[in-house]
Amino acid sequence: MKAKVTWRNKNPFCPRWEDLGRVSEAEIADDMEIETIIRYAKEATPDGFWLHTIETPYHTVTYNYNGDLVNG
Repeated sequence: MKAKVTWRNKNPFCPRWEDLGRVSEAEIADDMEIETIIRYAKEATPDGFWLHTIETPYHTVTYNYNGDLVNG
């Protein structure tokens, strides 16, 4: 299964459009738990960014700027 993780830049006045967000896609095992995917996505968050969305074929998890779960 494929997982897609999106991070957003903490600085909304970032001078370059390309630096406003980062996306990573990975092929993962079909039986991987969503909690494990969330933990890996949080650990992989680049400096200066916040975790925004995790998408798999079975789940979509969204966070706000403060790190609070919006849906999921």
